[in-house]
Amino acid sequence: MSGNSGFVKYFFFRFGKLLLFMASVALIALILQKCDFSSMLPSGAPSTSPQTPKSPVEQPETTNPEYPVKGDEVNQKLQSKKLIYTKHARCRMGCRNISEEEVVYVLKNGKVNMVKSDMDNAPCPKYAIEGETAGKERVRIVFADCPDATKVVTTIDLNNDDDSNCHCN
Repeated sequence: MSGNSGFVKYFFFRFGKLLLFMASVALIALILQKCDFSSMLPSGAPSTSPQTPKSPVEQPETTNPEYPVKGDEVNQKLQSKKLIYTKHARCRMGCRNISEEEVVYVLKNGKVNMVKSDMDNAPCPKYAIEGETAGKERVRIVFADCPDATKVVTTIDLNNDDDSNCHCN
């Protein structure tokens, strides 16, 4: 038996570090297989799992039919506050012959274009609402959802992009 113990000592002396390293690698590989690290990914990181594409919402009244939504809750929230017109909005309304009544009508009946909206604009998220006026003008009106009021930021005539006579700041 004493002969075998010499061989074992020699073997572990010669190859012990290599065996320890290989056992460590095998253990780490086993742990990695069993663990789910997807929860550790940042929220903006791309996922490796297949995702089904979202179907577009068909709304021909908007300029971008892939992303607009009928945001009734957005429209209602904006309508529930006092409506304030910015100086720039008043100027653009004058250039584009858009009345206050038409702004209110679009706010009530229009559809939110999420692509043109900026919900991250603090403290007043901006919503681009598109619709038709009584005069059949297709317009986009940008509203700011401020804590104390809804502000009309600007008005855009989607049928006419000629602003050569409009000198608003």
